Amino acid sequence: MYDVTPEARRHWHALLATAARNAGVAVECVDHAAPTALTDLWARSDLALAFMCGFPLATGYPQVRPIAAPVTVLARDGLPTYQSVWLVRADGAFDTLASTFGHRIGWLALHSHSGFNAPRHALLARRSTDRPRLFSESVGPLGHPRAALAALGAERIDVTAVDAYWWWLLQRHDARAASDFRAIGITDDAPMPPLVCAADFPEASASRLVEALAALPEDAGARTHLAALGVRCFAAVTRTDYAPLGEMDRDARAAGYPLPA
Repeated sequence: MYDVTPEARRHWHALLATAARNAGVAVECVDHAAPTALTDLWARSDLALAFMCGFPLATGYPQVRPIAAPVTVLARDGLPTYQSVWLVRADGAFDTLASTFGHRIGWLALHSHSGFNAPRHALLARRSTDRPRLFSESVGPLGHPRAALAALGAERIDVTAVDAYWWWLLQRHDARAASDFRAIGITDDAPMPPLVCAADFPEASASRLVEALAALPEDAGARTHLAALGVRCFAAVTRTDYAPLGEMDRDARAAGYPLPA
């Protein structure tokens, strides 16, 4: 999810390998880069440290167990939180979310909180009886943030929402690609996507991984990787922490608003 460039991927591999080594847990780093479906990754029975969006965790996937989530430079109050960022073309005239109404919105995937559930929830409050639909066209699923940016750059859509931490990483590690786009707002805080393991992963090993992740800021060899990724520390999380994301989905469906539109 957060391997925005080969350099960022290298930092993630090194960071998680360090945590696993310190925990005494043998792991193998396996690339699962876009456009390979994340749902295929989350269905694997051999997961030990894999990122997963909190929305599908809140609504299903009993075969995985969340163990910890990063507290990034975007987090508030030292908690593992994040937001979605609304993006438009850098050379466009849009300067607020409201200014994009009546145009075309793009969304990522039905299982994405940052690219689907969060923007839909934000838009839900902007609808009215007189204007139940805010955009002229709703385009999706686009699949991945890079694909959403490609659609935005090609003028197939006019606005989209992506994970604000993913956007931060892109600005940090691929500033040239990010320079074609501009942020015009963010959504409310939500629980940060966690690292998960398979449900039948040994409990003792999972506990040691949580402890090792929490101790990474004290590991001199990990600090360069933490800094490059904008990660301050890791915090233990449970499935219950992600329940509000499911409630947001139910609220939108109850209001007859299944898609960001």
